[in-house]
Amino acid sequence: MSIALPLLVLALVVVAAVLVARLVLQGSPGPDALPLPERVARHARRTRWVPPTAGLLAAVVLLAAQPALSSRVARAVGPDGPTGLVLALVPLAVGLVWVGAAAVAERTWPAPDGELRHAALAPRSVATTSPRLLRVLTATWGGLLVAVLVTCAIVGDGNSLAVRSGPVTTSAGPFPGWAYGAPMLAAALALAGLTVLTLRLVRRRPAVPSITPEQDADLRRRTTGGALRVAQAAFGLTLGGTTLVAGVAVHGVTSGLTLNGEPAPAWGALAPWLVGAAWLVLLLAIAATVPWPARAARAAYPAGVPA
Repeated sequence: MSIALPLLVLALVVVAAVLVARLVLQGSPGPDALPLPERVARHARRTRWVPPTAGLLAAVVLLAAQPALSSRVARAVGPDGPTGLVLALVPLAVGLVWVGAAAVAERTWPAPDGELRHAALAPRSVATTSPRLLRVLTATWGGLLVAVLVTCAIVGDGNSLAVRSGPVTTSAGPFPGWAYGAPMLAAALALAGLTVLTLRLVRRRPAVPSITPEQDADLRRRTTGGALRVAQAAFGLTLGGTTLVAGVAVHGVTSGLTLNGEPAPAWGALAPWLVGAAWLVLLLAIAATVPWPARAARAAYPAGVPA
């Protein structure tokens, strides 16, 4: 129950946000009601606020429900269980909702219609339609998060870190063992898959009429940049928080052994490094959410195209 309850709430929030986003984006005139450039401009204006609104609402709902959910989890698993699992899942849950709404927006992007259609042929790939630095940050945080969760699940004892030295056994918690790591790993992999799907949908998006190929590429980078900023923040905040909790637990174990007259293990020296690395990751992930300055090409967009 400790795992099923927060995952169920997370799934309900994601599904609700995606359904609302789809209803909002489809609640518009039919494909022949407006010319294609006007439909594209209207759709782009809507997609500016639907993903962030869905993400922020998900954050408010989850944070508001977190005390009640955590209390129910605590009653089910006891004080030694994963009582902080709901809070640990919040960044990944918000990322899933935000990026999921962006994917819905791409799926509803207006396509050319009519008997006569034309489009410029240009080779596109995820690498050319998304900012490289944000791709690297997202992949780095995500890969490190998986490595940290798997490592902690292997060395941890459920929800704590226990070490035996001679006749003394010392444990410290909370620690991101398997009870925390399994649902967090599932949410992280889901977010990674959804982010890749969104990047591919943006790559396959029909070209915007009446603008140059360079401006069209810039619009795609703006969309993918927004999704990647959120994904890397979700991975980075989760990675930083997980590493911080693990570092504190390592420090607690080594201190406990020392107080009982037993030698601390060699890996106990990692505690301050883990805490320092955690704060560095948190700061970098937060800093990377700030949008970069607008590109010069946006100033020349035709009227009606949201630049």
